[in-house]
Amino acid sequence: MNQILTKSIRLTKEDAVSLADIVEKDPRVERGSSEALRICYEDAAANIPNWKEILEESRYLDYSGRDADDSKELSTISFLVGEKEFMAVLESVRSQMELSRPRISYITRLCIYAARLKLYQKQHEREKVCDSGRRTDESVNGDVHKSGDQEAACPHHMAISDGAVYGKSASFDKQLGAFKQLETIDEKLDAIYEKLLLLENGRCGS
Repeated sequence: MNQILTKSIRLTKEDAVSLADIVEKDPRVERGSSEALRICYEDAAANIPNWKEILEESRYLDYSGRDADDSKELSTISFLVGEKEFMAVLESVRSQMELSRPRISYITRLCIYAARLKLYQKQHEREKVCDSGRRTDESVNGDVHKSGDQEAACPHHMAISDGAVYGKSASFDKQLGAFKQLETIDEKLDAIYEKLLLLENGRCGS
């Protein structure tokens, strides 16, 4: 029997923005952020990501396009997750990131990153399909649509972060501002640790 566990996380502004994005774009989510977190874990357990790649690519996630829900930002929310799924994700993070006791908040943020990056990938694929169809129409009709027509033909055209899709790096000022908004020592330690891992991975990959 798969026991149900109760976990919690104190949300940063970036967490709140990401969860709002997932709730809006993932049709499976019907009940808000807590359900979104459960689905993030279930997806990660079903198809274990390469967590180092997820952490690296998460640097390019865009948080500038929308505001966080004020009722969620810096609040602690609880969510339910199956023990089987939670343990699968926990063990994968331990193994891949070489951590004996990773923080729940750290694991959960990795799952959020993975879910949001997956949504971007799917949306980018839909955009390519739209662009392909548009080019086919142009070749048949012999005319070129204006940019406004392109957006109308592909409603998701502007929804994807240029940073997430094309690797545009986030500015240092934004990262520093986000760090200053963290209130607890645990949150700041998590953020510092993520940056150290990114630096280490960058050296190994060079």
